[in-house]
Amino acid sequence: MSEVKTYQKKPIAVQAIQFNVNDANHWDEQAKSEWAALQKFTNFLVRYVDERADDADIYFYVFDKLHDTWVKFAPGDYIIKGSVGEFYPHERELFEKNYKQVGLRGLTRDDDPNRGDMVFT
Repeated sequence: MSEVKTYQKKPIAVQAIQFNVNDANHWDEQAKSEWAALQKFTNFLVRYVDERADDADIYFYVFDKLHDTWVKFAPGDYIIKGSVGEFYPHERELFEKNYKQVGLRGLTRDDDPNRGDMVFT
């Protein structure tokens, strides 16, 4: 008979970048720089939809290859590169609660051009 057991998630390092813009409706130089860094990190698997004509906002999406779908994210969220190369967003508050920065430019010596600026565990 099966019984309930307790498990602890294995600690792994993930690469992540924060999409840190002040006002998504006004693309100043800082916002353009943030977007360019995000595009580079995700291999251009990000997009935005500008619906301001309909009194809506700008919506941001990252493509999750693992689930073959576009996932919405907001300014301030982190985009994580998962263990099999998929990208997904994580809300800032939860990310900062659950992850800590362990190094700049990664933990390995390989020259991965897609590596983000920070690695978290």
